[in-house]
Amino acid sequence: MGQNSEYTSSAMSELAKRYELENKFLDAIACGNSELAVKSYQEFSDFLSASSQKILPRTDDLLRNSKNMLIILNTLCRKTVERSQVHPIYIDRFSAGFGRKIESLTSKEECDKLPIEMIEKYCSIVKDYSLATYSQLIRNTLTYINMNISSPITLKDVAQNQNVNASYLSAQFKREVGETLTDYIRQQRIRSAIALLNTTAMSIQDIAFQVGVEDISYFSKQFKKQVGMSPMQYRKMLKQ
Repeated sequence: MGQNSEYTSSAMSELAKRYELENKFLDAIACGNSELAVKSYQEFSDFLSASSQKILPRTDDLLRNSKNMLIILNTLCRKTVERSQVHPIYIDRFSAGFGRKIESLTSKEECDKLPIEMIEKYCSIVKDYSLATYSQLIRNTLTYINMNISSPITLKDVAQNQNVNASYLSAQFKREVGETLTDYIRQQRIRSAIALLNTTAMSIQDIAFQVGVEDISYFSKQFKKQVGMSPMQYRKMLKQ
């Protein structure tokens, strides 16, 4: 009886530690802190490897088991980013992209490399798209811009949509976001283009249209200004 109680106590302590480490790396993702998130995830993984309460494989197929664990990680990351008030349109884009990538993997070694990439990219979503620190007006404004990034958007359009004075919105936006609304729209088009380059095989021209820029030359110029390389160079870098 005493041995069973001791075992139960040990198992419970180990389980509590597992959840503590899991929450630590998920909290880091929610803050967009990629360095801490990666470090915490590695601590979590090391603990699971050494734990006596290992997660039992569901099948005899090692590759399938690894993919199943990645699917779980993808879901955990997706729900965590949602807590940071990132619009679902961005979360779904990355989550679906990782879902496709997981199923395309052909070895356990490839699976072992994906968690770090996944965690870093989910952290970048939080840093780029989280609305948690803004007032309701600016949250609504940012959501409107992000939802309509493929269309022409002006300060007047946004102000009318939010039913506020354009001058007031402009001043409030600069105060909270730290840049003008027009600059934000311009930068957001390129951020959206980067996300599409990362997650789709769309042509550069189609991506430009998708982010609301019909002039491919202007799009390439703005992309290089913000990123430091052309869209084509960026895509080649991704394939290396």
